[in-house]
Amino acid sequence: MPLSTSVSFAWSGINVFESMHPVCGHEYMLMGMALDPEWVKDMVTTYSRLTLELQEILFAQEGYPDGIWYYEDMGYKQHPFMSPRMYREIIQPGHSLTIGWAHET
Repeated sequence: MPLSTSVSFAWSGINVFESMHPVCGHEYMLMGMALDPEWVKDMVTTYSRLTLELQEILFAQEGYPDGIWYYEDMGYKQHPFMSPRMYREIIQPGHSLTIGWAHET
């Protein structure tokens, strides 16, 4: 059987939630979501934009991928780390930006 000559290129990496907690610590980030949501929203905006800028640089050099996969771990066992309302208000705008861009690409 001949080898296929087509090559697939997939980008895989972390999204905003996974980018933030190594910087400030999981507990501080989650407390910030409750006590200072504007601080966490600022990080979400910063990391979502940074992710897209870095992807644009990579894809301009290497071509656009056949697929994009973001990793996030936003919970434990059967429960999320935050309420659905907190997710919608704080994290989802960053996900909408990165995932929306991936769908458009």
